[in-house]
Amino acid sequence: MGLNINSVKFLLNAKTRGVSFNRVLMIGRQSLTITPNEVQKLLRLPINQKLKQDMLHLRLGSDVYAEELFHVLGAVCVDSMDNTSYEGATITHDLNLPIPEQLKEKYDVVLDGGSLEHIFNFPVALKQCMEMLKIGGHYFGFTPSNNMAGHGFYQFSPELFLTAFSSENGFETLEMVLYEENGLNIWYKISEPEKRYRRITFQNKVPAHLLILAEKKEAKVIFNTYPQQKMYQEAWLAGQSYQDRPDDNQSLREFSFKWLHRCSSWMFWFVLNKYVVATRFRKDMFTKIN
Repeated sequence: MGLNINSVKFLLNAKTRGVSFNRVLMIGRQSLTITPNEVQKLLRLPINQKLKQDMLHLRLGSDVYAEELFHVLGAVCVDSMDNTSYEGATITHDLNLPIPEQLKEKYDVVLDGGSLEHIFNFPVALKQCMEMLKIGGHYFGFTPSNNMAGHGFYQFSPELFLTAFSSENGFETLEMVLYEENGLNIWYKISEPEKRYRRITFQNKVPAHLLILAEKKEAKVIFNTYPQQKMYQEAWLAGQSYQDRPDDNQSLREFSFKWLHRCSSWMFWFVLNKYVVATRFRKDMFTKIN
């Protein structure tokens, strides 16, 4: 668990948009893995001069945890929660189990830097992260999305968080970004498709990660109704499957599939996967951002 250049950049951007870091809870005590060279890159962001000066004086190294970074961002209290105290967490608690009442609505920021995918009872753990936020507080999630099977119990789709951090649960997803672990650190902002029956699918060749920012707007019973995938909700309401929906490229796709099915099985899957990877950033869902 650690905050890399992408997650620190995401936090700095949130600071500039007015997110309060007064009281912070890290899920898992996060290490700070940025290098001096990466700090110089972060200083190019449109952040105020004092923040730049404070970033220059951050202690870096293999044994450094992230508390000092959050103090730079304005925190007066930084807690960390883990199942054991082996990394020096201030709160020992198993998020598979209910949290104590005194932790509810206590924090301005709850941050998961790569812990929830390791917790078997994920919906319970996510719900408790949401419950520990004050109204007006913010959830940050830095989590694996693709090509990391075996890293934890889970890797997550964007729609999971868009559905969880919705108005039904008292939240709003402010921003969600995907980047690939290829050294380029290119970000793609994720938007819900205009056609609700379309899934936010993503197939690529390298590990991919999500950066999530959500705000707690009001106190509601979280997951009072369990979330459902939008494409199925639409199908249930309309009484037809998503495959039956009209699509601008349907005729072209049907023609291509008829041609591909005449090929051998390995050729069919080779061409199909090659195409899906090459067109993974669909313009109605992924927008490349600076």
